[in-house]
Amino acid sequence: MPLRQNAIIRRASWRSQDRANRLDADVLSELEALYRAVLVDLQQQVNNHAGINSVLGLNNLRELMVALNGRLDALSEQQRSLLNSGMRRNAETAARVFSSIVDEQAILNAADEAVRTVHQFLTADGLQLSDRLWRIDAQAREKIGQAIQSAIIQGQSASQAAQDFIGRGLPIPGDIKSKMGAASVNAVNHAIAHELVNSPAGVYRNALRVFRTEINRAYINAYQQSLRGVEGVVGTRFLLSRNHPERDICDMHARVNLYGLGPGVYPLGKSPLPAHPNTLSYEVAVFEEEVSSVHRANRQTRSEWLASQPPSVQAKVLNSVGKMRAFNAGLLPENAFTAPWAVVKERLLKKGIDPKNLPQAPVPEIARLDKHINPFAIRELPAYIARNSEVRRAIGKYVSGVGLKGAPVDMLNSVYAAFEVVLGRFNLEFNTLRWTNWKNVGGYYESMSKQMALGKLNFIRAKATPGAYIEAFLEKKDERIRMIKEELKTTSGDYADYLRQQLIRELLAFRHGVTDDAQDVVYSVMAHEAGHTIFRTHKLAMPWHFALKEFNVNYGDHALVSHYAAFNESELFSEVTSLLAQGREAEVPKGILNAYNEVIKRITGG
Repeated sequence: MPLRQNAIIRRASWRSQDRANRLDADVLSELEALYRAVLVDLQQQVNNHAGINSVLGLNNLRELMVALNGRLDALSEQQRSLLNSGMRRNAETAARVFSSIVDEQAILNAADEAVRTVHQFLTADGLQLSDRLWRIDAQAREKIGQAIQSAIIQGQSASQAAQDFIGRGLPIPGDIKSKMGAASVNAVNHAIAHELVNSPAGVYRNALRVFRTEINRAYINAYQQSLRGVEGVVGTRFLLSRNHPERDICDMHARVNLYGLGPGVYPLGKSPLPAHPNTLSYEVAVFEEEVSSVHRANRQTRSEWLASQPPSVQAKVLNSVGKMRAFNAGLLPENAFTAPWAVVKERLLKKGIDPKNLPQAPVPEIARLDKHINPFAIRELPAYIARNSEVRRAIGKYVSGVGLKGAPVDMLNSVYAAFEVVLGRFNLEFNTLRWTNWKNVGGYYESMSKQMALGKLNFIRAKATPGAYIEAFLEKKDERIRMIKEELKTTSGDYADYLRQQLIRELLAFRHGVTDDAQDVVYSVMAHEAGHTIFRTHKLAMPWHFALKEFNVNYGDHALVSHYAAFNESELFSEVTSLLAQGREAEVPKGILNAYNEVIKRITGG
């Protein structure tokens, strides 16, 4: 069943991404520990080569540099080994997403090929990975060598000058006094620490950037390599990291419908990942059944998508206010979106165009997804709000009393985004938002008091691996099926009909709720509860019931949405709302999707 395979791969992808993030953190911790250990060794060498009064002199500089360079050579080998290990482990992590449909050898082959591709990849500056590592090695020798030589020469010069003043019976000037200690062990060791690990432009920071970028590139390549053997895959969807608070070019990559396959979907081999150094964005497989005729009919260029954004977002995506102004003047082609502003400005000047006085170009018409395919597709996710008080104020658009005491800002942003997408579509609001400690309750909406609650369980669950709880559901599923079949042998009448219905639910459902394999658990739960708000505010019980009948929806269709959706029609509506708010309309059986949109027409009038 395509939907089942799709769900298995999506769930495995979410979990794999979480493992990859942890692996990334582990490797970077090892890298930092390696640099800290090397720093201790280098500083010990300085201590060993110091002369009288713990001062370094030019007479032992050569011997000291030989010792330091030997340790830096070892660092070079150690960090190359660590990087190769990290890339290999991350590549295997990605390839194992497909372990349910490919064999072990295919996984290993995909990982091998991904690592080879990373080593051979040419970046925009024409450098391969080996070139960038060589630059880091050269920077280490140059920066540390210069720091030590400068300190020794400065300190000795100051000491000689001080002796001259003393010989003439004059006081030593303050600036000379301050430089006299430059060649001391403490001063030299401080300079080494600055250049090796503490400076934002230091050796460790550059190595960190290369490690994160290339380990992530290995994951992406292995994921793409593995997909080539999966039937029905049309491409991959660019996903923004859950740790992506700032708008940048990744927002464009994740939202433009460039190939007519849907927002952020790219044919295999066309993905722009990794979009920039240090990226932690990922991608997930997209299957044929997920691409609608509406997606294909509403292709966008990057320029069209960018023109639909406010100037503040354009500037962040282009990483330049100047480039934003050039774009809106019709003077920034797409191949210059990632070029530095200095380069763009120089090109404009050569054409006789004043970058400070740019004309305005007409805004192109922007293609949008048909709201009757997904009524929430026309709602943009709101920008991330960095301050706790400000995101609470934003949530206040929809609720009079905002509780959730102790909730971190990331979690509050997920709550706000769900309300903005779902409730904002219909201009709905309610009275209070609070925590609930009810066991195993993700959230609830109470229509009489217009009160919504979020389970504290989700506060913890939101930090866990997406899909982590689905394994327990699947493990117990076979036992539930066995028990129902046994009971059916001795049961008849209405209760037997009820048991048969439960059996259908157990056989067809591949997740308990849509939150089980959601990328953002809190967003999914809040979108679900917002669905209840729509359902009860607009009294949709009967219209929804008859719409389901009109489109011949059966109980098995309910179960394909989720186990929880098959409890009753109200939960089905809210589960579908959550899926649609997440952009997962392909997971909604066609009859249910048609019924949902028929009910939405009742609210919106068209």
